[in-house]
Amino acid sequence: MSKFSFLLVFVFLIATSPSFADLNCEITTSCPVGSTALLYLKNDTGGFDNAHAELPSVASYPNVLCCGSASSINSSCGTIFLELSDTSNAHVQDPSYVGADYAYDACISSNGTLSCSVYASGCPAGKTCLVSIASDGASNLTNAHVGSCDEYYTDVCCSINSLPSIVALYDPTNGNVSDNSTPTFVWYNATDTDSPSLTYHLQVDEADSNFLSPVVDVSGIEEGSAFTSYTINDSLSLDVNYSWRVRAFDGTDYGDWCDAWTFTIPSPAVPLEEGAGEYKDFEVNPSKIKINIRMGEKRTETLTVKNTGRDRLGFIITLKNLEGLTVEPESFFLKHGDEQVVTLTFDSKKYEPGTYEGEIIIKGDGLEQRIDVSIKVLPKIPSGKPVMEVVPEPGKPPIIMLPSPVAFTLTTYEFVILLVAAITLLAIAFYLVVKGFKKKHRK
Repeated sequence: MSKFSFLLVFVFLIATSPSFADLNCEITTSCPVGSTALLYLKNDTGGFDNAHAELPSVASYPNVLCCGSASSINSSCGTIFLELSDTSNAHVQDPSYVGADYAYDACISSNGTLSCSVYASGCPAGKTCLVSIASDGASNLTNAHVGSCDEYYTDVCCSINSLPSIVALYDPTNGNVSDNSTPTFVWYNATDTDSPSLTYHLQVDEADSNFLSPVVDVSGIEEGSAFTSYTINDSLSLDVNYSWRVRAFDGTDYGDWCDAWTFTIPSPAVPLEEGAGEYKDFEVNPSKIKINIRMGEKRTETLTVKNTGRDRLGFIITLKNLEGLTVEPESFFLKHGDEQVVTLTFDSKKYEPGTYEGEIIIKGDGLEQRIDVSIKVLPKIPSGKPVMEVVPEPGKPPIIMLPSPVAFTLTTYEFVILLVAAITLLAIAFYLVVKGFKKKHRK
């Protein structure tokens, strides 16, 4: 039975289906470069619809089903997509059909995980049609002829799970000499066209052991935002040359291992420089943050994170009870002595007038510091009522709040000059009033 009337529906489903590993199949007279012959077809007139089937090992029919993919398709028996009654001039059946002994397998294989099934009403989203089949039987699953995908209603459909890309290592760098016996391993995230989230498998071993018995073998490491890091718990031995490598996992398949990098932890450890802190240490300024802001306004503050230890640290910043606050950047690395200015932007739109307390939590390779944040949200100034208010903040110039949501900043010196001028004007006015009063009474 023909299904041309449903072609537009299937085109729409293909166009709107989610992204999976590419699998491209066509029936032609010879396979183009990059495609593999999976099944040969021939009907009474030499065409490929309502046809008998033939295995690639025979390859005498004029029409051939060719499939290609970036995942390297071949016809070895990784997955059986149809069973044949003979090697040539054969009827076909669904491999899952029970009741007929079709002993010859039509196969497809890939370096990604393949999944093939027979569907009674077209391929679901994410699967590619290879051929369609039909027979005189009610089920169309055995003793069937073969045709192109738009010939019959029962389709043979396959999909490939694409492998994650190879991980790029970042730190410890290749050939690195480390002062830290519990190093933090850092790598860039892999990519995968059909898996939005990945986990990672880390191995560390002595460099000449080829990872036969890794001293560190950890899988299921959750992915970070742009890079992923993992700090080991047990100390590594000194004066040993180590290798480390990582691969990604998409929930179905592991990607290939990356090339291993080496590092060494010498003994004795490099002594601390005079005035330096511990091997891992950092400081944050300021230690507290206070913000005064009108409802509906935005305010920007900064804090500085400095690595005061000897080891390179990776930092992650999170917030507690600070819904209106955004942080940029949220994660970064610092070498010894380096510092990072972090911008804090507070939007008061979601807040009613009042005082709100929260914390900025800064973590760096097992270390943690918490910065207390106090935010005072002031009411909006009613329209038509001129008000001027001085909002003091410790260690900062006073802010003059005007009727519009506009503020300007005066230095302490300018504020004192303005205050003295105002007092002087009041004194002169008072003097003139008193002088006029005395003159009036003398008369």
